[in-house]
Amino acid sequence: MAKEVLVDSQQNTLVDTPERFFTAPSGGGDNGVEITAFTATNNTTSNVTYIAYIYRLGVPEEAIVPLKILVRDSYDLAPAAVGQKLNPGDELWIESSAVPSAIFNVTGNSL
Repeated sequence: MAKEVLVDSQQNTLVDTPERFFTAPSGGGDNGVEITAFTATNNTTSNVTYIAYIYRLGVPEEAIVPLKILVRDSYDLAPAAVGQKLNPGDELWIESSAVPSAIFNVTGNSL
């Protein structure tokens, strides 16, 4: 299992709109990825909210990180996201209540 960066300091570009941040590789021999760390950081002067979803076959499932409030100058480690498995072709989508605001970093292991 190789550890890899799935999302590297990305921010949403649209308010309250889910956006794709990562797609699990679906080439020959790929078995998906498992999220090992998920961090949302808010370095702004205002509070923001975010939600993270896994889309399977283009269809959103229940949120893996339900509505979370990030107060200004804080971070969230999103323990509910850790251990989530994305099958080949599955996607990680995130929405945020303000842009630019929360910064997202996600790492994972290839399965």
